[in-house]
Amino acid sequence: MACSLRIKEIFELNSKIYAIEGIAHIGIDYGQVIEIYKDTIWEYKTVNKLIESPIITAKYRKEQIIVTSQYILKMTENEQIEQILKSPFNWGFLYPSSLFFEKNDIYLSMRQGILKIESFMTNPKYEWYLPK
Repeated sequence: MACSLRIKEIFELNSKIYAIEGIAHIGIDYGQVIEIYKDTIWEYKTVNKLIESPIITAKYRKEQIIVTSQYILKMTENEQIEQILKSPFNWGFLYPSSLFFEKNDIYLSMRQGILKIESFMTNPKYEWYLPK
């Protein structure tokens, strides 16, 4: 077990507790999904390694969506990680802070505004909502 974890968020999926963990700093970029459980003491185990450090996560339908600096990933009910979308730019520099789903669209709040990605899982189209 590592001496320290950099937990970003905790979530529940299929009656299990998970967390996204990782760091992106000065050339280091790694992440993972861990399961947190209790036998006699609280423990964790790595479920999946991620392409890069996770930033935020949210439940979408029966899956967990994970946003990194350049990717939208999903964790399926059977704990598999699948890549949904690779961003045309590194939105990690804009510090995504929350996400929201409306039907098949995703909204990512960031430093410079809100990025709406229509049909993000199938045929993405990007639109910025910027302050005037």
